[in-house]
Amino acid sequence: MNFFEHQERARRRTGLLVVLFVLAVLAIIAGVNLAVALAMGFLDSGWEGLGRNKGVMAGISLATLALIAGATAFRVASLASGGAVVAMGLGGVPVMPDTTDAPLRRLRNVVEEVALASGVPTPQIFVLEKESGINAFAAGYAPTDAVVAVTRGTLDRLNRDELQGVVAHEFSHIVNGDMRLNIRLMGVLFGILAIGVIGRFLLHGSGRSRGGNRGGGAVVMLGLALFLLGYIGVFFGRLIKASVSRQREFLADAAAVQFTRQPAGIAGALKKIAALSGGARLTASDTEEVSHMLFANGMRSLIAWWATHPPLDRRIRAIDPAFRPEEIETLRKQIAWQDQKDAAAAAASAAHKTAGRVATPAIPGMESMPGAGGAIAQTVVSAALLADLEHPDPMRLALAAQLRQALPKALYDAAHDSEAVVPLLLALLLGEDANAAAAHLDHLGGRISVGGMMRVETLAPLAAALDPRHRLPLMDLAIPALRRCSPESLKALLPLVSELVQIDGRVTVFEYALGRLLTRHVTDILKPGRARPGGRVALKACAEALASLFAVVALHGHDNPTAAREAYRTGMATLYSTRHAPGYHPPERWTEALDIALGALDGLALPAKQEMIQGLLATMAHDGVITIEEGELLRAVCGVLHVPLPPLPQGS
Repeated sequence: MNFFEHQERARRRTGLLVVLFVLAVLAIIAGVNLAVALAMGFLDSGWEGLGRNKGVMAGISLATLALIAGATAFRVASLASGGAVVAMGLGGVPVMPDTTDAPLRRLRNVVEEVALASGVPTPQIFVLEKESGINAFAAGYAPTDAVVAVTRGTLDRLNRDELQGVVAHEFSHIVNGDMRLNIRLMGVLFGILAIGVIGRFLLHGSGRSRGGNRGGGAVVMLGLALFLLGYIGVFFGRLIKASVSRQREFLADAAAVQFTRQPAGIAGALKKIAALSGGARLTASDTEEVSHMLFANGMRSLIAWWATHPPLDRRIRAIDPAFRPEEIETLRKQIAWQDQKDAAAAAASAAHKTAGRVATPAIPGMESMPGAGGAIAQTVVSAALLADLEHPDPMRLALAAQLRQALPKALYDAAHDSEAVVPLLLALLLGEDANAAAAHLDHLGGRISVGGMMRVETLAPLAAALDPRHRLPLMDLAIPALRRCSPESLKALLPLVSELVQIDGRVTVFEYALGRLLTRHVTDILKPGRARPGGRVALKACAEALASLFAVVALHGHDNPTAAREAYRTGMATLYSTRHAPGYHPPERWTEALDIALGALDGLALPAKQEMIQGLLATMAHDGVITIEEGELLRAVCGVLHVPLPPLPQGS
């Protein structure tokens, strides 16, 4: 199952959620009406009493519906700023780029490597410092506003391979569209819960009064009915949540195994959860609300139907068929022995800040950032982008780790600094030509601060010498730092980038790609709830836009018009028969034509986007070489259309 199939599956689950939610709301409205009728004596005279008070019943129905809808909208609105709200609500602390804490630095490196290999912007990273259980979650509306949060117990107890398996599991939820569904589940359950909260308030209020009269009794009955109806709604809501969540966990486990090529990693994490007395349990009061997001059950479920995750032994066996239950007892003894050893070390050296953690040997070269240099091995783009779980590219994660390490330290540090990230992006646009760079710097004079200008001038030579294949991935690493910038500075950045791109009257493919991707990322940062990976438009409705897109890609990937025309025809033949395919007409102003085309293609349904990208890959591969410009164009297209794109091979 590839990215597009996962996304379509998530869309269907969202539709099912809406249907079940509507049914639950209708049932609650009917129940509230019945409770009111009983409390007010409308049924004393049978159906005639209901008929005489149908206006009252209609008002009760509308009020109940408004209450549920309002509570749901309120909760969804409170989550509109993205995954960081969820993480901070559970006590999450952001991991700063300059942290000196070795486990936090290891976590940051692992997350960045998996992000680069997945082809999505690097998410914000949080640690739940007060949680000693082994757990993690991903939250957000779209990859650009996603967060990955892990507990302190995850850092303390897991080695690097196990941590990588857990992080890869969470990235599966990011890439495959599960996060948006999770946010909606939180809003739905909050809306249903509001009925029960009001019922409890009425019960408490009536208990403080002297009651005894018919009115007081009615309030008690109404409060009790609302309380029961509210929690009946929650009961069924939890069933919905559990049924939506359980199967996804098996898929995410499988994706993590295939992605990391380390079954022992995620299996080891699950075994340690089973061996620890606290397991994956969280102590935060909001655990119930986010239970469906977690890596493992964060709270005990008294009813098996309510469990949001499959049993641990089933998950472990799915990864490690040779697993035996006795392994858990052996591991439990090993953990107890290690804890005693750590406690003794802590007593001997109270100043040791990392006492009590299971030691995790660092892999040489993985936790430090060397200087520039180092060629990155090639991978196959079609396998990377369209691979299913059974046939992943085993090199993607290794390539991403190499790419991260190959970046010059000054550029890498700037990509993580909210004060330097904007100067870094501007420096990337200066280019290698000294005269063009000077013109760009003159234009920036007075437009940004003196400190910003100094950073641009310092970073420009390094950016000019950067391997072209690393420029756009570097921007993906910079997304968390961009999120920390003020909305005003982000809004001011976009027109400044546009001016620099247009200043010399010539737009390179890289300049176009950087500008379009930056616009998409900033838009998603400012309005994360509006980001959607797919619409409902069919390919046949976008023939003109597709013709423009394929012509531009063919034009920039081939040296002569004849080769470009043949590449165009090869790609379009995957979408149309030869007789119905639009003719090859390269646009004179390719940037304007591509802007219009991408605006139309953003509404394509996910299956249509998959067909389109397969066609683009056929166009690019027509001459057997994927050029840097072709790769940058494809990255821009995929980024604008919310499709992840791992590192691409380039030829020469």
